[in-house]
Amino acid sequence: MTGMPRFLDRNRGPRIALLAVLALGQAGAAGIAAFATRDVFLILGDAAAPTPILSLLLIAGAGGAIAALRFAERVTAERVGQDYAAELRIALFTHLTLIPARTLAKRRTGGLAMRFVGDLSAVRGWVSTGIARLVSASIVLPAAAAVLFLIDSSLGLAAVLPIGVGLAAMALAGPRLGPAHRRLRARRARLAADMTDRLPHAPDLRLLG
Repeated sequence: MTGMPRFLDRNRGPRIALLAVLALGQAGAAGIAAFATRDVFLILGDAAAPTPILSLLLIAGAGGAIAALRFAERVTAERVGQDYAAELRIALFTHLTLIPARTLAKRRTGGLAMRFVGDLSAVRGWVSTGIARLVSASIVLPAAAAVLFLIDSSLGLAAVLPIGVGLAAMALAGPRLGPAHRRLRARRARLAADMTDRLPHAPDLRLLG
């Protein structure tokens, strides 16, 4: 199939930029919460110090801001994924209309149906979940690590090491997921094709034992 829709078409580019802005907001709110939490613990160590009302309000406000930004991020990412899946579905259908009827008749209906249902759902999830989390994590993780290093270098080091190990493990396991996913798609397509072919004949098969 040629003419795949480009990912940044149809106003998806500005929405991806909005995801980056929302991630920056989350990073900033997390930084405010971290410094405010540090101030609270410093004041709690001094019995004569007044109650840190401002710091507590900053923590609560930062928590609310992060929750609101995460909600907006999820909604925006879902819209991007749905829009791309819809455009890809139209492109796939247009491609099928250009295939000669004789060639199309050789394809099993279940396998074709899987392209419109299962595979496109996977594409939508890849865009709305995978890419959105990648954009968010590429901004939030370095910012959070920088804040921890500013507070205490040992805290930053304790956070960076396990994150680095996790990223390395993901990088090593990632190439193996491609072939496994292709095998899964092929098996699901065969299953859908078999069920699509056999379900209309289920009463006859039951009568035949």
